[in-house]
Amino acid sequence: MSGAEAAEAVPFPESSADLKIILLGDSAVGKSKLVERFLLDDYKPFQLSTYALTVFRHEMKFSGASAPVVIEFWDTAGQERFASMHPSYYHRAHACVMVFDVTRKETYTNLAGWYRELQTYRKGIPILVVANKVDCNPRAASKPFQFTDKRGLPKVRFCSASDGTNVVQTFTDIVKMALLKKREGSIGKAGPAAEIDLDALAVDGVDMSAFAAPGSATAAVTGAGAAGHRMSTVGDDEQDFLDEVMATLEYFETKDGPVAATAAADDE
Repeated sequence: MSGAEAAEAVPFPESSADLKIILLGDSAVGKSKLVERFLLDDYKPFQLSTYALTVFRHEMKFSGASAPVVIEFWDTAGQERFASMHPSYYHRAHACVMVFDVTRKETYTNLAGWYRELQTYRKGIPILVVANKVDCNPRAASKPFQFTDKRGLPKVRFCSASDGTNVVQTFTDIVKMALLKKREGSIGKAGPAAEIDLDALAVDGVDMSAFAAPGSATAAVTGAGAAGHRMSTVGDDEQDFLDEVMATLEYFETKDGPVAATAAADDE
C-alpha cells in the first residue's frame, strides 16, 4: 500500500476531547511507549482498527479550571509505515509531538517529510521534537540537532520511554502549549481551557506568545522581551517557497518513506 493509497483511506473520526495532540514519526520510534510512560495507569486507551488509530484519553487538572481538561493523544497505530497520514488525522489538532529514535539516524532524517506534511494540513500549531531512547545512546544528548533550530522550534527534548527520562516534563509542556493555542487561537470550543490561569501555562525555554492569537492579551504580555523560540512559517520569501515545493514533490515521489534528497541536509 503506497502513501497515496493511505491518504485515500477511511477518514479518521472527530475528536470529542478538549484537546487533541497528535504524534508523528517513523514506525518503532517509541511514540506509544512515550505516551504510556507519561500517563502510567491513568488513561483510557482505545483502538479504532477501521481507522488504524490508537487514542489515549486522559484528564488533567489546572489552576483556575472548574473541571479537568480532557486530552486525547492520537497515535498512528502503524499507518506511518506508508509514509503519509490521512489529512483528517491532522484535523483540528491543537499540538504535535514529533519523535525520532537516537539509535536510528534515518528516523531523524525523515522528520523533514513529516514536518512538511504537518505544515500542509495543520500549519502553525505548537510542536515539540523528542529524541527517544536516549538511554541507549546517552552521547546523543550532547549532539546539536539542527532540525529544530532551522525551523524556529523549541530545542529537542531528550527522552527515554524505557526509564522515564524527561517524559513527564515534555508531555506536560506540550499540553500547556496546546491549551494556550486553543484558548488564544480559538481552535475548537473553549471549555475548561478558558478558565485556566495563564501563568500556569508557562513553559521554560519557549516563547508562548508564538502560540497566541495576534493582538491578544497573552501575545502582548509574553511577547515583550520573552526568550525562547517562535513558530516559523514555511516560505518566508519566494526562494524558500520554491524550495519547499520541490522538497514536497520529492517527498511524494519517494516510495520507501519520506526521505527526500534534500532531507539529508537537515541532518547535518
